[in-house]
Amino acid sequence: MEFLPPAPDSLTDEILKRIQGTMQPKAMQDAINALARVRPGGLLQLVVQLSKNPHWLPTYHLAQFLDLLRVWEQESQQTIMVRSNLGATSFSEWIVASNIAQGKNDARFCRTIARNKDLAMRIIFDHLSKGDSAVKSIVEQMDPMESYHERLFELLLADPNLLALIPKLFSGAFDTFPEKALERAINSPDMPFGGLLRSMAASSSPVHCTLHKAIVTSVLAQPIDLFRYRDLAKILRIYQREQILDILKSTIPEMTSEAVWMIREVEQERRQLLIDEECRWLE
Repeated sequence: MEFLPPAPDSLTDEILKRIQGTMQPKAMQDAINALARVRPGGLLQLVVQLSKNPHWLPTYHLAQFLDLLRVWEQESQQTIMVRSNLGATSFSEWIVASNIAQGKNDARFCRTIARNKDLAMRIIFDHLSKGDSAVKSIVEQMDPMESYHERLFELLLADPNLLALIPKLFSGAFDTFPEKALERAINSPDMPFGGLLRSMAASSSPVHCTLHKAIVTSVLAQPIDLFRYRDLAKILRIYQREQILDILKSTIPEMTSEAVWMIREVEQERRQLLIDEECRWLE
């Protein structure tokens, strides 16, 4: 939208003068908060000042302003748009892009970007270079994704410094993944397997049956680990009894100690017996 900000009243004008003067960080923070409470146009006066000089505020206080602007836009159900060399874009994206070079090492600034997923995606893919340290700072502070995002997944998977963020960022969304994508994540030598398994336990899908069988085989090839068996049991809880029996029978050629301990954890999770005391399958 295009807007014409209200003319500053005496209070707004006085606060602006204080912000423009030399102030201690805490005093500037208080002044910005005070200006945001001047309705309807107090915060918009900061938009005007920043549109004239995008580097007017230090990145720490710019992050504070962006948090307040996000609240203002949500409450007013309006988005402030600008036209620039980026084309028609939101004011938030424009001001962040204008300051990202100076603010990429500012954790507060990166956290503010991360709070707005749409903004974070645009900044990561359109305004930061591959391998930039700010990408990690932003991504590790983002809330988990709600579904598979191919471009973001590929970015993280290709960078050893970012790959370990996949389990946290997609926790609760692995049921939306293509099976091949999950398979690539699990088979990556730098992937923390235990962390990925725990995240997958929160959301699994029967369309990943082939992969689940491969995971069972992989887990059984390792020393006994009850915590890992419990995560695996949570992944497998989505299956009907006939299906889980088929998966386990096809992946357990003999009743080793590892196999029995794992089956018992699956039974505990499902609240139903799958083998008897002599380790024979119960149909």
